[in-house]
Amino acid sequence: MTSLNFIDSGQFIESSTFFKIVFDEVFNKNSINLVPTNHCIDLDINENEESYFVSAYLPGVKEENIRLEHIANVLIINVKKTKFIPLQLRNNCNNGNFHYFRRGIYVREPSASISFIDFSKSFLKIKISKYP
Repeated sequence: MTSLNFIDSGQFIESSTFFKIVFDEVFNKNSINLVPTNHCIDLDINENEESYFVSAYLPGVKEENIRLEHIANVLIINVKKTKFIPLQLRNNCNNGNFHYFRRGIYVREPSASISFIDFSKSFLKIKISKYP
């Protein structure tokens, strides 16, 4: 079972298993938008009628260094950089001088909520349900 630091009115979310899905970098621009933040996270979003699926590739990052915030319809993925990232996992983002990096997602549906989170094999997977 995976447990991530999650801020949403002080609640923490736990997850169990999640099917592996390969996301295309497509999303409905009328419903969900990327918020311009200090990026450096490879982020993919896929949508169906009921949910959004967010996948972030975070090589060399430990689970305890990931913090999710869901405030006012914005999901922010905050990642604290580890001191050493193996050479084969380095990229321009995690090899820079930043101590952390983050990416934000704005979801237009006011009733949307995070229903599932999993982090394994360097992939963070999040399911956002559009309706309660």
